[in-house]
Amino acid sequence: MEPEIALATLHHAVDLGVGFLDTADVYGAGDNERLIAQLLKDRREDVTLATKFGILGDPRRRSEGGASTRGDRAYVHEAVDASLRRSASTRSTSIT
Repeated sequence: MEPEIALATLHHAVDLGVGFLDTADVYGAGDNERLIAQLLKDRREDVTLATKFGILGDPRRRSEGGASTRGDRAYVHEAVDASLRRSASTRSTSIT
C-alpha cells in the first residue's frame, strides 16, 4: 500500500473513533512506526500507541533460523528508545 493511502486510512480510522494503535518494530522493518509518526504529528492526543519488540531478524524466516528473540534489560531499553525515535513520540511508560 502506498504510504499516502495508509496515512489517510489511519486518519479515517481515528476520525471514526479508533483510539488505540498497535504496532511492532518488525512491521515493515520499522516503517510502520515511521508512518504512525506522521499521524501523531496531528493526532497525538487522540491515540494511545502500543508497540512490541523482541524478535530479531526476519520473522518470515524464523523457521529457517532467520530470526531469534531477545528480552534482556539492555535490549528492552534499546528497543523502546528506537521505537520512540521512529514514532517521533516522547511518551513511554516507565521502564526500570
